[in-house]
Amino acid sequence: MKVGILCYSLSGNNERVASAVAERLGLELVKVFEPGVRRMLSTVLDIFFKRIPKVIPAPEVIGGYDLVVLFAPVWIGHIATPIRAYLDYIREKEVRYGLVTVSGGPNPKVKDELIRRTGREPEFFVELSIVDLLPAGVKPTITSVMRYQLSAEDVKALSEKVVAVISPRVAS
Repeated sequence: MKVGILCYSLSGNNERVASAVAERLGLELVKVFEPGVRRMLSTVLDIFFKRIPKVIPAPEVIGGYDLVVLFAPVWIGHIATPIRAYLDYIREKEVRYGLVTVSGGPNPKVKDELIRRTGREPEFFVELSIVDLLPAGVKPTITSVMRYQLSAEDVKALSEKVVAVISPRVAS
């Protein structure tokens, strides 16, 4: 079975975990970029108006995989908008997929958004929360969570959690 990892990461946190998982399991990692600069206003407008931003590479890049492991953050309770084009492709072509997100904290509506956008349940859904990683004494605020950068120890621990979930699917 051909399994690939597709990753969008604005802060670099999702990319660090995705890279560690790809290396550990010997999977290809495809990094998603936007042609322009991502600003807070464009994030809010994308979410509010349900826009799908332009992305590189084109969504067809995932067409050759039997299973796609998506890595993306959650913004304002929604999957990062640059992943939307890939979710639409997954729906249209019925590609098997799972989502891993390194985000600020629990986001109870994200899995429902995935199902709504793709038309079906993901093979797996792994939610990794930065609030669980903050040092003792650091209050979990929007600022402290947004600025948090994963340490090498964080990446190791989080990637091990992800590998435990997805490795049985990669082997099948």
